[in-house]
Amino acid sequence: MGPTASPVLARLRPVDPALILRIFLSALQFATSSPPPSLHDLKSSAQEQLEYMLNEDDDVPLVPVCDGIKFEVRECMKRLLSRFSVLLDSLLNERKEGYFDAEKCDSLRSYLSDLLWACQISIKLEIMRDFVNSWSEISDLVLKIVEQASSKVETLGIKLKVLEVAARVLEA
Repeated sequence: MGPTASPVLARLRPVDPALILRIFLSALQFATSSPPPSLHDLKSSAQEQLEYMLNEDDDVPLVPVCDGIKFEVRECMKRLLSRFSVLLDSLLNERKEGYFDAEKCDSLRSYLSDLLWACQISIKLEIMRDFVNSWSEISDLVLKIVEQASSKVETLGIKLKVLEVAARVLEA
């Protein structure tokens, strides 16, 4: 490689697995959180990076899948599904004339996107059964929301996302 590459190579250090794990867990907590709309792009980016960290193509994944990782993902998914359930309850209680409050409609869309992402991660980690069990517990609420939603364009997108999540659950 020559003398110009030697100083660069001398600074290279092996990746610290503990540091990678801390980064993964922090990104996971953010990716399953409910930040304000101004941070949704950052949240989507965190979700993409987590998928990349778990990707098993020709390279070794950055984060080796172990019981600790699976446990943390399960816990984050439980919190995500719990917040989703609270939103569904509030939508059922506050619904007026088949229309949902625009802000809650956006929140519902965001949660459904997060749940689709959670499905992908669950499949990669082979913990989809946990997601399926949790989804089945709240599916009655989801069905009520979909049945009560109007046929306006903004709620059609929500219905489509619900169908996508349900399809993933049925595939599992």
